[in-house]
Amino acid sequence: GIVPAMASYVALLRGIAPPLRGVVCLWGIDLGRDLDDEALSRCETLCGNVAALVRALTGRQWGMPLWVVTGGAQAVGGGPTAPLQAALWGLSTVLEIEHPELAVRCVDLDPATAGARIPLLLEELLHADAENRIALRGNQRCAARLERLPERGGGSLRLAADASYLITGGLGGLGIEVARRMALRGARHLALCGRRAPTEQAAAKIGEIERTGCRVRVFATDVADRGAVRRLIDGIAADLPPLRGIVHAAGVLDDAILLRQDRSRFTKAMAPKVHGTLNLEEAAAERELDFFVCFSSASAVVGAAGQANYAAANACLDALMHLRRKAGKHGLSVNWGAWGDVGM
Repeated sequence: GIVPAMASYVALLRGIAPPLRGVVCLWGIDLGRDLDDEALSRCETLCGNVAALVRALTGRQWGMPLWVVTGGAQAVGGGPTAPLQAALWGLSTVLEIEHPELAVRCVDLDPATAGARIPLLLEELLHADAENRIALRGNQRCAARLERLPERGGGSLRLAADASYLITGGLGGLGIEVARRMALRGARHLALCGRRAPTEQAAAKIGEIERTGCRVRVFATDVADRGAVRRLIDGIAADLPPLRGIVHAAGVLDDAILLRQDRSRFTKAMAPKVHGTLNLEEAAAERELDFFVCFSSASAVVGAAGQANYAAANACLDALMHLRRKAGKHGLSVNWGAWGDVGM
């Protein structure tokens, strides 16, 4: 089960005589497909358990494969069906960097063929090759690749003057920059939300945006709070033109190497990214949005030492946007790299 068990892992490993050939982590499949509060809590606990397992394994100083198994976490063949399980893939990108001795491999089993899962998984375990990111779909074995997409020509985007647009994390460096760009593209009603009141510097930049003729309304909102997000959307409806777009740029950093990560750190990173996304989707479900854009991170794809919790949260966010598009809704997740002058 998914319960805190650091001492149990240590005791278990003490009872195993070397050589230990490997560890297969099936917790992701136990997590299932749900997206309710209980599932979110279980996801955070699961990530904390993986951190505890890694501490126990590295304490024994055994080099061995660690297999992370999920079912429906990846957008292959129609999109993910279990987006919270993607957290383990994001976490694993960092685990690969911090603990190469564990040779972590991720396998995403086909959610549509439960009966064939065990034989296919055994094939992967017994005949491992150089691939470490694998998705099994029917008779296909897919491997992850980074490929350069064709460049797109710059469009002449114009935002509607008679609509409003919401930017979460809107009082930080990135949020303010997005607001400025949107005002230059024709937006005349912006709602910026953050957990705290704007700083003196942010207030000055908001003033500059308003001098372009754009009205800016500031809301103090924690997007991880479902009731607060509902009040935010209702407040926009009462005071501004119809909401037509959301840029979800809220995020929290709580960096530490995985050996120092625990459930609380994963909860902190998941709050704005995952809870916030689901709360915004629920509160704005009846709005006809032209876009729903989320600021994700390259760490979810290629890893970043010290950011296992952040990578896990952003991998979930990416999967949620794939799920949204699968349902025929607007959804875009951008895996940004490092920022030079603004950011967290």
